[in-house]
Amino acid sequence: MSKKKNLVSELQLKVGTMVLVLLIIALAHFAYSAWTQANKIASDTVAQRATSLSLDIKNRLAELTFQVAHYSDHRILAELPLNLLYTQYALKEIRELVSKSPLVKSVMISDGSPYIVEGYPLYTLHWATPSIIEHTASVINESARELMVRKLLISNTELGVNASRGGTLFIAVPLRQTLPSLIDPFRYTGVLFFELDVSQMAIELADYESLTTFSDEQMWFHKGHQLDAGLNATHPIYERNTEGLNLSLSLSHQHSAYTQEILYAIIRSAMLALGVLIILFWYLAYVSRKVTTPMKQLEKHCMSLTSGNYEQNNANLEYEELKTLQKTLNKLVGTVNTQVTQLKQEKVRAEQSELAKAQFLATMSHEIRTPMNAILGVFQLLRQEDLHAQERSLVEQGYTSSQTLLGLVNDILDFSKMEAGKLTLEVLAVDIPHLCQEIIQEYQHVARDKQVTLELDAQLKPHFSVRLADPLRLKQILRNLLSNAIKFTEQGLVIVRAKGNSNGLTIEVCDSGIGMTPTQLSNLFKHFHQADNSTTRKYGGSGLGLAIVKQLVELMQGDVTVTSVAGEGSQFTVTLPLKSVKPTTQFALADRQTQPEVPDLRGVKVLLAEDNLINQQIFSAMMKKTHATLIMAGNGKLAMECFNEDRPDLFFVDIQMPVMDGIEVCQQVKSTDYHNPLIAITANVLPEDVNRYLSLGFDDFVAKPIDMQTLFETITRVLDKQALAQPNSAKSGISASDSK
Repeated sequence: MSKKKNLVSELQLKVGTMVLVLLIIALAHFAYSAWTQANKIASDTVAQRATSLSLDIKNRLAELTFQVAHYSDHRILAELPLNLLYTQYALKEIRELVSKSPLVKSVMISDGSPYIVEGYPLYTLHWATPSIIEHTASVINESARELMVRKLLISNTELGVNASRGGTLFIAVPLRQTLPSLIDPFRYTGVLFFELDVSQMAIELADYESLTTFSDEQMWFHKGHQLDAGLNATHPIYERNTEGLNLSLSLSHQHSAYTQEILYAIIRSAMLALGVLIILFWYLAYVSRKVTTPMKQLEKHCMSLTSGNYEQNNANLEYEELKTLQKTLNKLVGTVNTQVTQLKQEKVRAEQSELAKAQFLATMSHEIRTPMNAILGVFQLLRQEDLHAQERSLVEQGYTSSQTLLGLVNDILDFSKMEAGKLTLEVLAVDIPHLCQEIIQEYQHVARDKQVTLELDAQLKPHFSVRLADPLRLKQILRNLLSNAIKFTEQGLVIVRAKGNSNGLTIEVCDSGIGMTPTQLSNLFKHFHQADNSTTRKYGGSGLGLAIVKQLVELMQGDVTVTSVAGEGSQFTVTLPLKSVKPTTQFALADRQTQPEVPDLRGVKVLLAEDNLINQQIFSAMMKKTHATLIMAGNGKLAMECFNEDRPDLFFVDIQMPVMDGIEVCQQVKSTDYHNPLIAITANVLPEDVNRYLSLGFDDFVAKPIDMQTLFETITRVLDKQALAQPNSAKSGISASDSK
């Protein structure tokens, strides 16, 4: 089914999507270009900044070097390594050097020996390190007339400084003594070392900058925060081939310092694009509404027609084409109004007829079941007696006829529910061979009287024998097919064959009866229809059985077919897509009806509220073997008087009674603290009636006509349920599971 399209929505979608794509492309191009340009500018800026800082540091060091270079010819300092008498004068001079220059942190003199000749502050006297000694020795042994002032970066570890990380930069000034010789006018006596104070460099860094100076991976100093990621640039301050020292500067900038603004610009552009898009959609909607407003009016009118509001449209339309369409619709509305009025009248009559039919079926079901309760009850009691063969045969025939009549009533009710679409299916695990055997067992005496042999041919493998199905409706299908097969077979054989696989179940009912002609087969599954009138006269039947079979099979998503030859027999084949389940010893088979033994109710008080005297007698006779203490009440009011005098252990209540009905009795009982089982007895067996009784507070129900087995099962079930719910308050000596 194709999706409905709307003109306004389509226009907004197509144009809006195109503009959105263009805006996204433009925004992406702008973002990429801006981002790339920002990165390039940032890289250039960092490189320029690194160059500037390295030159600044180099200039400051050059300035300091120039200031201290003349100390190379200082007479007292130069002769101190040779004449310790100058110690006081030299120490005074060194102190003045430290105090006058803020960049100089300490000064010391080394003559290449393992000891510092003089130094200030005193910690420098311990700095006769290998690097100091080596450099001093190289200066003293040098024969050149002029030696350059050099820079040394010595690690803090070598100097024994606590902060082992990093190094200390020294300016090394060679000390030379003037000699009275034209050949060697100078002699180098030692080296004056100036320790530079990094904190006095006064290098100003921004918050997003990090600066590191190092020589051969030995850091001089670091300033700024440690940056995990960013833009980096390295520039040499001194190079080894020119200055004798490889000192470089590494500068790091946070990437966000340069890209944050461009990100803000991209976000602002995106917001602007979104605003433009919103305005565009609004404008498109405005234009679309302007164009489609008249069409919308007619569309709204048509929608109101589909909802049953058949009124003419008198809107003032602008376009002639739409006016013509409006006139045509108004003519159609007039015609439909006339037809709808007629249909409503017919609908009211049909609903009244359906309601009358439902009420009639419910009333007739109740009225038929009430006397049937006495008839079927008597036959059930007689079956329990020890009778002669002829008497037992008569009782069995009467019991079978009663069951047939009850089945006919049930068929009529089921047919009515199927016609109204109110019949629902249960899904339970069903043992198919066992269910077929039960149905065959039900009809054995009927078949035996007609000299018909019933056989079951179960061809199902064990793992396909248990299916998910509605056992009640499956039995109903088999009963109708089997009863038909026996009915139309004077003597011979009727076979029930069950077979299937993982895809489904097939049940065949074959007989050697009278068979049917092709003409008879064509009308076989019609309601209230049999092969011909002579068949009805000879064999009887309502003509509903096969119609119900077909509807039940179709409700189960299956199919039913028949093949028949006149004079030879018929074969009905039912195919159902029932899923198989794994058979176990503990699954609940809904169709398994064990014959429960009569419960022992000695000492149990049973109160029955029933207005029909015959039904009282039947109930009393059925309960006789249970040895229960039975109390009878002819209506609901008398039942409540008995209830208030002596609380019963079981309370059976007929629904329809004079003076006070079963519903009112239930309401009064539930308003007390009574917690024993309350069971409804009713001839109203429609599902909606039963559900209503249970919702009002009844614990269970027994349908009329009362089946003795069902009655005993219900008693056993409610007492067992009560024992589980109140194990400590269960009455001593009362057990529904104990049998006589």
